[in-house]
Amino acid sequence: MKLGCEPVTNGELLTNVSPPSGPEDLHLVVLFAKEGLGLTTQSGNVAPKCGGDGQPSLGPGLTLPRTPEGDQDWKGLKTCTLKLRSIAQLVGKDATVTLSAPSDTPHSDVIRAIEVLRNKQDGPRFTQFAMDVPPASSASAAASASAAPSSIMR
Repeated sequence: MKLGCEPVTNGELLTNVSPPSGPEDLHLVVLFAKEGLGLTTQSGNVAPKCGGDGQPSLGPGLTLPRTPEGDQDWKGLKTCTLKLRSIAQLVGKDATVTLSAPSDTPHSDVIRAIEVLRNKQDGPRFTQFAMDVPPASSASAAASASAAPSSIMR
C-alpha cells in the first residue's frame, strides 16, 4: 500500500486517512490492559471513546476504559470497530484483527472480544484473528505506548 508523506495531526478525523487497498490493510490491533482496551490501526492510536460521538479520531490515551462496574467496554468495542470498518471501506468484506493480550488477561475476556468482533448481526465483521501474547509485565508498557502521542501519515 502506498502512503503519502503528508502528516495528519492527533485528533484529526480518520476520514482523512487514505482508504486501505484491501481488508488486511486496516491492521486493527486490540490491546488488552488492566485499565481497558486500546485500539490501533495502520494510521495510529484510536482516541479515547473512539473519538466521541462522531467519526473515530486518532489521539493519545486508552481507547475504551473499563466501565464503572469494572468490565471491559464490549459495547464500545462493537460500536468503535463498526465505525472503523465503515470508514476503512471494509463493509461487506472479511478482515483480520490482532488481539494483544498479556498472559495474565482472563481467557474469558479474549473469548468475549472474539465473539464481539465476529458477530455478524450488524453485517460482516472480523473473521480472522491473530494473537500476540506479550509477557504480563509488559501490559503497562502496551497501555503506555497507546497513550503516547503519535504522528501518522496519510
